[in-house]
Amino acid sequence: MRAEGRAAPDPVSVTLLIDTGATSSWVRPAYMSQLGLTPRSWIDVETANGIEEDQPAYDIGLVLGGFGTANAKRFETLIGAKEFPDMPFDGLLGRDILAHIQLAWNGPSASLRIQYE
Repeated sequence: MRAEGRAAPDPVSVTLLIDTGATSSWVRPAYMSQLGLTPRSWIDVETANGIEEDQPAYDIGLVLGGFGTANAKRFETLIGAKEFPDMPFDGLLGRDILAHIQLAWNGPSASLRIQYE
């Protein structure tokens, strides 16, 4: 994705937790700054303890499956920015993206297969 008259930023790789209970996908705000993005809108989010917060939302292009591979799938979507303090991941992959993919877990080989529409 690029703003009019601007070169596309270098891609950023992030580690996302698959969260089937999250309606939206989220990434740490530092990555949005690194990409030079500005919020398009704000999203009301209810936290686990019932507190509503306004969080910035950004238009992004998300690539699953790796760049330049036959399995790559690009999603143009609105994604929220939120801190994940003391967590070993950079964000959540929510149902807005999960609705377009199928996941299969192979326990013995400890591998996750992701298939796209």
